[in-house]
Amino acid sequence: MSVIALFPITIQQAASLSYDTTLFVTVFLVFSLMTRIWSGQHKISWKWVIYFPLILLVLYLTKKSALILLSLLLTLPTTFFNNKKIQTLSHRFWNFWNKHKWLVLLVLVLGSSVVFRFLFQSHGGFMRWAHIMFNTYFATWINGNLDPIIVSGMVGAFSAFSYRLPEWLIILTFVILSWLMLSDKKVKIDNRVVFISSCIFIYNILLTGTMMYLGWTGGKGNVSIGEQGRYYTPFLIYLLPLFMKISEKVKVEITGTHRKLMAFGLCFVNLSLFIILTIIFWFSKG
Repeated sequence: MSVIALFPITIQQAASLSYDTTLFVTVFLVFSLMTRIWSGQHKISWKWVIYFPLILLVLYLTKKSALILLSLLLTLPTTFFNNKKIQTLSHRFWNFWNKHKWLVLLVLVLGSSVVFRFLFQSHGGFMRWAHIMFNTYFATWINGNLDPIIVSGMVGAFSAFSYRLPEWLIILTFVILSWLMLSDKKVKIDNRVVFISSCIFIYNILLTGTMMYLGWTGGKGNVSIGEQGRYYTPFLIYLLPLFMKISEKVKVEITGTHRKLMAFGLCFVNLSLFIILTIIFWFSKG
């Protein structure tokens, strides 16, 4: 979380007047709360009468795509509830879905098609939506913003996209972040936490692209224009459960000292170059 919080784009957002800053804060706070729940440090109590409405309000006031974080309710462990009957029912419910994984996939596919068909009902339906999303996130010859603004922007694209961090540093950042996630402390987590957290990252991208096409692009053309990488930056943390699961098969051992040096070095280089490029961009002549 600290590495993502110290990405140049995160620092730039924190120093700006953009309301997108609230998205970073909300996503981080929700993830922090969920990690305490997953690890058994937080259980349901009367305080949730206050917590839950506040969470709903904050999610609604940021970006509507952030409402997908409500799907984290499906990751609540059975021990979260103090009532034995609720614990038993919850345990049986998740045992059923765990035994019928094909049904989970079927419900996900059908549910997604219904949602995106509804959102695109005035713009050609589900197949039209799929065409737009493919062009937006795969067809670089159609969407010239994919690499320099969306992908690079997750780490740093600044000043109305007039300059950004070099591509080699963007790639290195993602590589080191992956190493840090793979070598993190091994924590026992449910498969549904891994699955739903990964879906949150993917569906946030799809929902953002869809809403940008309808609202910003104007519902015309073959590509969604207007997305910025910063919309996806805080959601990178939701890939951590997936990387923890992968680390059970792919062994990556890094000592605590080297992890700290790697994280500090990455943040230092990124922020230093960001400051240097910003000074050159704004104050150099010619």
